[in-house]
Amino acid sequence: LLPVFVWAFTTTVRTNQGNTQRIASLQHPLQADSLRARLDSLWLDAADDFLRSPILGFGPAKVFYTNVFTDSEYLDVLKEFGIVGMLAYLLYYAYPLARLWKGLRNQRNATIASPAAAALEPSGQPFHQLTARFAFIVGVTSLLMNIGESTFYTQLLQASIWLWLGLGVM
Repeated sequence: LLPVFVWAFTTTVRTNQGNTQRIASLQHPLQADSLRARLDSLWLDAADDFLRSPILGFGPAKVFYTNVFTDSEYLDVLKEFGIVGMLAYLLYYAYPLARLWKGLRNQRNATIASPAAAALEPSGQPFHQLTARFAFIVGVTSLLMNIGESTFYTQLLQASIWLWLGLGVM
C-alpha cells in the first residue's frame, strides 16, 4: 500500500497549487507566516503578561483576553494563572501519567519475575497492556500538542484524552 499512498500524495501535490505552495513554505518552517506571527507578537505579548505577574497571573479576565489566541496552551495558562496555576495544570496531566507509568513498570517487572503467573492475571492480558501503553502515549502527546495548540480547553479532545487515560489506568 505504500506505493499507492506515495502516488496519491504526489498526485495531490502536483494538481493543487495551494498544496505546492504550502509544502514549499514548510521547507523553512521557522519562516512560515503563521508561526512568525505567533512568535513575533502573540507569544511575546503573552510572555510579557506572564512576567508582569508570574506567581498568580491575571486571572481568566474574559474581557481582557477575548479574541486573543496565542496558540500555546502553556502560555495561556501562565499569563492567566501564573506559576501556581501552571503547577495545578501540569498535575492534571501528571497524576494519570504517573499512575500509568507505575502500572506499566509493575507489569514489566511481574512479567520478568514470573511470565506464567503474569499471564493469568487480568492486568497481564495483552489488551490491557496495549491500552495502557496507548493511553500513556495519548497523555504525553497531549502535553506536546499544548505547545502549539490547546487540548485542555477543547472539549472533544479533553473527552478523548480522559477516556483513554481512564481506560489505561484501570
